[in-house]
Amino acid sequence: MVDIIAARAEGRELRENQLAVYDAGSLAQVIHTDPQVVNEGRTESQAQAEGFEVRTRTARYPDAVSHLALFRDGFDGWAKLVLDVATNTLLGATFVGPQFSELAQAATLAIVAKVPTSLIPHAVAPHPTVNQVWDPLLAQESELAH
Repeated sequence: MVDIIAARAEGRELRENQLAVYDAGSLAQVIHTDPQVVNEGRTESQAQAEGFEVRTRTARYPDAVSHLALFRDGFDGWAKLVLDVATNTLLGATFVGPQFSELAQAATLAIVAKVPTSLIPHAVAPHPTVNQVWDPLLAQESELAH
């Protein structure tokens, strides 16, 4: 990515394989505020504008995972997943909460690899970690599969 930025700044031509490295649809955006804000992939409106039929999953924290409040004072957060109905894969994710930037890589991997949502819960989050934020979002998907 840095090579692409430098080449463009210097006016150099880019090789075709350099352009393939960068995919704006899977570039995580993190705002390091309190709470942190993370956006990965498409928003619901972006996905719909691109013609995807979507469903969403949302959760508020600590309500959705009350045991997370045990290891952090003032734990408060929100998350939303945007899912492709046709393929049951993740198109985008938004997370707002303390240390939620830690969730960006898992979201990126799920989007880029087109991991079916039924498989994501098999990567069990250790307790107690911020990765458990995924649990209530994915539990809704498990219920859908059964």
